[in-house]
Amino acid sequence: MREIGGFIELQFAKKKEFHKKALKLNTGRNALEYILEANNYQKIYLPYYVSNSVLEPVDKLGVSFEYYHIDEHFIPQLDLSKIGKNEVLLYVNYFGICSKQARELVCQQKQLGFNLCLDNTQAFFAEQFPGVDTFYSARKFFGVPDGGYLYTNTFLAKELEQECVSDRFAYLIERIESGALAAYADFRKSALLYCNRPIRQMSKISETILASIDYKQATKIRRDNFSFIHENLKEKNILSIDPSEVEAPMVYPFLFPDAHLLRAYLISKQIYVAQYWPEVLLKPGINEPEYELAYNLVSIPIDQRYDRKDMTYICTCIAGFFNKY
Repeated sequence: MREIGGFIELQFAKKKEFHKKALKLNTGRNALEYILEANNYQKIYLPYYVSNSVLEPVDKLGVSFEYYHIDEHFIPQLDLSKIGKNEVLLYVNYFGICSKQARELVCQQKQLGFNLCLDNTQAFFAEQFPGVDTFYSARKFFGVPDGGYLYTNTFLAKELEQECVSDRFAYLIERIESGALAAYADFRKSALLYCNRPIRQMSKISETILASIDYKQATKIRRDNFSFIHENLKEKNILSIDPSEVEAPMVYPFLFPDAHLLRAYLISKQIYVAQYWPEVLLKPGINEPEYELAYNLVSIPIDQRYDRKDMTYICTCIAGFFNKY
């Protein structure tokens, strides 16, 4: 029975979620675990350039894995025909700028018949291809304490409990009241609580928030901000980016030699840029493109919180860096 009356809770606009037809799970990595378990895969091919968090479900289920290289265009460098019927290739849509590569892989999958899983945790707005297992992360794009979406045609024969996140929600409130720097420690503590979590349904809190977002506006802002940054930095960016192939990316990936100096400079200007993923540098056998991406890539914020004034400030700071160094 519905509760009526009492104190007033947090209230949000009632709209529709972007991924309306997907399974709503608690995390992206658990969406990968769901895929591995439901399909009973025995082996997964992973890119060297990926977070170590993807190994959590792999290790939990005892699935064997093999790393593969990508080139400077994020294209997998392996013989796709060698992928067995009980094996799967994981491909990451890096930063939300690799939809063309994903589309080409889907075409190759149809020709060769190998199993493919698309990791769109950095590409929330990327299209889902029918019949291809695909998962997304809400936390990387919106202020929610949990949330992953999964498209699949193979389902687990078990009921999933709903995630409860009341103990992992405070940092989002703290960010509003005290700012990102003050809330960062609690954010990190909250992130650690997702390690080895069981597969569960998305929490009611995240589901409610994600059903209140203006996705059309968020998409437009991300595209506009990305285009503005690209126009200002494309001449210095080693990465080859085709803006026409970009939906609404997570960040603007800016790659150039000694970018670690720029990263530190921007952080000193309170422009917080993440490094994806420093642990890759410790993996034996990585190639030059993977090393450069892990060490010299600056991920510039372009999300829906920011406008042209913010993007101009970022570009001004970067210009100041180049004048100084």
